[in-house]
Parts: sequence; C-alpha cells; structure tokens
Amino acid sequence: MSDRNFALMAGVNTVAATPADQSNKNIPVNLARGFPRLHQMPEFQRVKGPNAPIALVGGGPSLKETIGELKDFRHVFACGSSHDYLVKSGIIPEYCAACDPDPVMASYLKTPSTETKYLISSHCDDAVFKALEGMSIALWHCAPIDKDFLDEVDPGWHIVGGGCTVGLRALSIAIVLGYENIHFFGFDTCLGEKDAHHAYEFETAEEEVGKTYDVKVGYCGEGPAEDAKVFRCAGYHLGQAAHFKEFISMYGGMFTPTFHGGGLLRAIWEMTKTKSEKFEELRRIALESGGPPV
Repeated sequence: MSDRNFALMAGVNTVAATPADQSNKNIPVNLARGFPRLHQMPEFQRVKGPNAPIALVGGGPSLKETIGELKDFRHVFACGSSHDYLVKSGIIPEYCAACDPDPVMASYLKTPSTETKYLISSHCDDAVFKALEGMSIALWHCAPIDKDFLDEVDPGWHIVGGGCTVGLRALSIAIVLGYENIHFFGFDTCLGEKDAHHAYEFETAEEEVGKTYDVKVGYCGEGPAEDAKVFRCAGYHLGQAAHFKEFISMYGGMFTPTFHGGGLLRAIWEMTKTKSEKFEELRRIALESGGPPV
C-alpha cells in the first residue's frame, strides 16, 4: 500500500439521481392509492427484544457466500434490488423496502410474494406499484421532504431517515418496527472480487457502477493497527459509508449489529467498536487509579 497516495476522506456529498421535483410528483398519486402507512402496521414500535434477530439483506457480492445462513432467520428483510435474488434462491423475505424513485426499481420486483410485506416509499414510480399489484403494501415517506406539504396531503405523517441508500432506510425501519438484534447480509459497501458490484447482474443496460475510489481503513478489528485494508468503492458506496458512520454516532446504542461477510461497512463498525472499547478501558483504569475520568 506504500505506493498509493491516500488523503483523509471528508465532505462526502450525495445527490439524488432523480430530481426532487420529479419524485415529489409521485407522492399525492401514491397516497391516493389508499395503502396503509408504515406507522399503522400492527408491529410498529413493538419492542422485539434481543432474542428476535432480523436479517437485513443488501445486494453486495458477499451475499453469494452467506445466503445459506439466511435460512436460520425467521425475520428476513430484503433491501431494494436484493428481492428477486432472494426469492430465486428459495428465501421469501418477510419484508422488502424500496425507495428508489427510478422506474428501474420495478425490474428487481419481478417475483413478488403474497407472504412479503412491501414497504414502499411514497415517491416511488408507478412501475413499482404495477409490479406489486395485489401484494401487501405499506407506504412511508422518505426524508428529506417538505413537512408543510405533508401536513396538507397526509396528516399524521411519519418520515423515515437514515441515509442515502435503501439499506440504511431499511435499518431505520427495522429499528422503528422494534428490532434491536440486527444482522447485515450483503452490506459490503464496496466492490468484490473482479470488481463485482452485486451478487447478481444489473437488470438494465442503463445501470452502471461509475467512477471508483480506493478507500483505506486503518484498523479493522482483525489484527494489528498497521494492518490496514483497502476497499474499492463506487460513489454510492462512499455515501452509504459516510451516512452509516453518522448514523451509528447518533443511534448506535439502539441496535446490536452483526455483519455476515466482509466489506467496508463491517470494517467501519469494527473500528468504531474497537475505539469505544479502548476508551472505556482507559476510563476504567483512570477511575480505579483515583485519577480524573477520561
């Protein structure tokens, strides 16, 4: 790694692929469909406890190697495009979330199931609702969104934040559904071997990875601090990584994560956890020695 020049990563900006004006036009149309809202679901904010694990499933390359482990989970939550891959692999998810306002999202919902609860953002395209015709659907609003506008069109609204990807929104949804024991599958947040972008191929010719970047994480919790790891990432990976760091800094105490498979997001979590453990150890030593708290 000495032959590479790395700079401190900071100031990651995210921009929606679909203009807000365009996606916002979908909201009144979708509200008129009459589907219940996320916050009206019976399981909303019902505490599940640590003995009720839920698997959040992204589409990262490592999912190919870990998908067999999902058969041990009663609660499986598909994040966006991973839906059809799960179904074709014999796993029917309990939940599936979608928030991409691009009609391409419908291309990953070709095998819907009546056993799945589809949690669809109010700004999704009509093609998604056509693909899910006859299925169980609940709507939610994707932040950022104009609250005055929501007061007019959907009194009693509930907004879901969390980050720039459906995976991070699904994490927020899992928490508000009462889950705290959360397992992450396919949340690599980086390219895999031979620059694989997902565990499956793109469904359309228009989709692309775009420009990639090498990201070095100085400590991954798996060896000496000098054993840094380098991950090749697309722009959307960097956005998800930055927002995940922000998310755990604010809400990390609300859930216990377990990562299945490697990748950048796991490395970030391991590094954060290790720093926290070191801080608590230093604090304990200072208190036991009669010194000031760290």
